[in-house]
Amino acid sequence: TPLPPTNPQIPPPPPPTSTPRPTPVPVCKFLIATSQDFGRSRNKPMEFTGTVGTSYFRPLRPGIDGQFDAVNAHGTAPCQWKATVNVPWLSMHRDSSTVPADDEHFAIRFNINDRARELRAGNHNAVIRFQVNAGKIYGPKELYITLRVLEACRFELVEAPYLRFHMPQGQEPGSVEPQFVIVGNRENSGDCAWEVTPEHRWLKVAPTRGELSGGQRQQITVSLNAAAATLPARDNHGFNLRFSGALINASVSGQLDIAPPPCRLYVEKTQTEFSAAGPQGGPFTPESIYFQLKNTGGETCNWHTTPGVWLAVDQTNGSIVPNSATTIQLSITKAANSKAPGPHRETITFSAGEASSDTAVAVNLEVGMLPCHFSAGTIDNLKFRRNPDGAYNPASAKIEIANASHREPCRWIAVSPEWLTVLPPQGVLQAGLKEFVTVIVAGDRTGHLAPQQTYEGVVLFLGPAESENNTPFPVSLDLQCLQDYPCVEFHSDRTDILYGENVELTLTMRNPPTRPELTVTLSLDPPSGWSLAAGDFGDCGSGCSETYRIPTGGNRDIQIEAFPNAPISEAKEYSFTGGVEYFYGDSGERETYAIAIPVTVGAASEQVIDRFRRDATATSTPAPTTTAMAAAAAPADPTPGGSPPVPAPGQSPDAANTAPGTNLTPAPSPFWQDWRVLVAAAAALVVITAGIVVALLFGLAVLFRRRQTAPVVRGAVRGGSSRRLPADRRSRRRSLRSGATVDAES
Repeated sequence: TPLPPTNPQIPPPPPPTSTPRPTPVPVCKFLIATSQDFGRSRNKPMEFTGTVGTSYFRPLRPGIDGQFDAVNAHGTAPCQWKATVNVPWLSMHRDSSTVPADDEHFAIRFNINDRARELRAGNHNAVIRFQVNAGKIYGPKELYITLRVLEACRFELVEAPYLRFHMPQGQEPGSVEPQFVIVGNRENSGDCAWEVTPEHRWLKVAPTRGELSGGQRQQITVSLNAAAATLPARDNHGFNLRFSGALINASVSGQLDIAPPPCRLYVEKTQTEFSAAGPQGGPFTPESIYFQLKNTGGETCNWHTTPGVWLAVDQTNGSIVPNSATTIQLSITKAANSKAPGPHRETITFSAGEASSDTAVAVNLEVGMLPCHFSAGTIDNLKFRRNPDGAYNPASAKIEIANASHREPCRWIAVSPEWLTVLPPQGVLQAGLKEFVTVIVAGDRTGHLAPQQTYEGVVLFLGPAESENNTPFPVSLDLQCLQDYPCVEFHSDRTDILYGENVELTLTMRNPPTRPELTVTLSLDPPSGWSLAAGDFGDCGSGCSETYRIPTGGNRDIQIEAFPNAPISEAKEYSFTGGVEYFYGDSGERETYAIAIPVTVGAASEQVIDRFRRDATATSTPAPTTTAMAAAAAPADPTPGGSPPVPAPGQSPDAANTAPGTNLTPAPSPFWQDWRVLVAAAAALVVITAGIVVALLFGLAVLFRRRQTAPVVRGAVRGGSSRRLPADRRSRRRSLRSGATVDAES
């Protein structure tokens, strides 16, 4: 139903309203608390203590006892409060006030007044009661105060013996043993402030004043000061110590006995200790120490002493008249060289027959540690021999290394011949430890060594210069073949080449004179990217094998040459691997073992790599000339006396005449190993396949069209109006089998 029109002169009715809430009534929420416990009511008494006859009382908990807060704890109405005290000795600086709303609070202080002087010893309690005119008091309505009144100070001498000092004339007063007095204050007594005054200036008292609470004690030290050295020799120098203070009157007596001085040996106090330092094994600085031995007594001192373990004296006895001295020399002996690193101390005592005349001198020796103390020694025999089966006897040996240092580790490294491996090759040996290193024959690095010889070398451990020794250990490797066993050696005189050079490998086979004919089959796998040159082994590629027969007592060296096909930009190590199988007679028991030899090819220069790329591009030209093909097909003469090579088109005569050992031009490789030829063949195959597919699709399309037009032709023939297609519209096809040409109509 449409709404009636709105009259702008009549205001709309007001929206409905909810029931109004009643306005909260303001409330006073009063709370008694201390400033340290704000927001929490005070429920523990405040405690104060003092002495009888005084009005000074201190709180037992300063900062907590002594004031309180009148708090309106989140009240919405002001709180009018009033407090009353039940004792006359407690006063408040404010006993009523109004605390506004919104959590306001006032700090209220009170104090112990002069009426407390009249209190007797004991505990006295007071109560402050609080009232509010309106509102509620949260927590306790009373605040309790406890006043502990103590008796007056009762100072006493707890331990005060008769103080007696004995000192020979000339003795240092500070060396005389001190005496002690213990004073105290009785339990439940007020504080005692005391002070003591020495009667003579040659007495020293510490401390001279103090304050004692009830039940507290304190020790006082009484000694002689330097002024006592001026006193004459007599048996009795009496003195008193007087203690004073409020209600304090006490004293302690004593005396000082100074006897005529006997013989007394003395060394200056600042020189009774000396120091020396040096590394383990010496030398030490200083090597000698000098000091004065004095007689400060009244009689002649006949003294004597004995040397120490690593200290020596230039005089072991002597005489010193009163008030004179003699010079003594202490020297550090060689016995200190054997001391372990660290601090050492030795004392030399000088005596005149009486204990009171003995004096001593101490020397502190700091022995430093060497950086390390490395040594090595052989445990096993270091002579190695290779058996006919390729095994080594022994295969390994051990060398013991040690670090005799007490703290410092030793860093070491081993140096050995190329046909040996030291494991580990280097390391850090901690102080005080021993370890074993293993020396192993490196069979993969003995291939270039000629057989029937003995190779010698040394194993050397390099360590810090301070090591005990760097003695070299002789080692030897015997490659002699045994008399009754065949010997097969795979070696090379040089295993590191540059690109353009050939590596020459040799397989040496020896048949003992006591054995029948030996048949040996060699199989060799050159590394990827390498080619085998013509040689005794032949150019048969990877995985090639050859069989050789060696008569009784005969030897045969098989020469193998190989070269890398492409230069490399950084040095790389390759490995020639293969196997050797040999037997006696027709098909006797066969022996086989693997052979391997590493070859390192150095990095070629950028010019060599660019030249290789240019030559490779030239050799991959689609239509080479007849001369170039002939030059590529002509094999190079490996003999030094062969005919000089003919330069190819575009090649300089110098490049054609370069020796084989230094020629940097890559040797031609079979066309199937060139990746460019493979890529071209793949591209041609893709093009041919695409053409075949297009032709098939075209033929299928023509056949489909012929099938659609065939009924019209057949209908014309049936109607008797046969006609021949024009010659230009005839299609001819050749039979795939017979090759005959027929008309499409037939």
